Amino acid sequence: MNVKLNHGQEEKTVSKIWNFTVAVLFTLSFVVFYVVPASGLVRWLLFLLVLASSLGVFFFLSPLGLSLRGYFKDSWYELNKVVWPARKEALQFTWIVFLFVLLIGVFLWLADSFFSWILYDFVFKR
Repeated sequence: MNVKLNHGQEEKTVSKIWNFTVAVLFTLSFVVFYVVPASGLVRWLLFLLVLASSLGVFFFLSPLGLSLRGYFKDSWYELNKVVWPARKEALQFTWIVFLFVLLIGVFLWLADSFFSWILYDFVFKR
């Protein structure tokens, strides 16, 4: 039992260390951009280099980034399994939705007009 607790504590500690490293690198990218006296292009290149390194550490070394990367990979796999409609079907469904929204809009306008007529002409007697 103690082994599992120690293992869980070790994972949390490693995760905290990696997250701290990513935060330091991310902050360092802005420090490099605003503090280092260099020309515009060099400043941007240094900024992008340190920012890319922080994202690389996050996505390839930290446990949170690895699980997030796995989630994106699984999502892409599931997205590739989707059967997309043909252009003709998509246009037909678009027109059906457009007409349905138009009909519902007209119905709601008529219902609102009817209830306001009932309310203001018969109940309040303006």
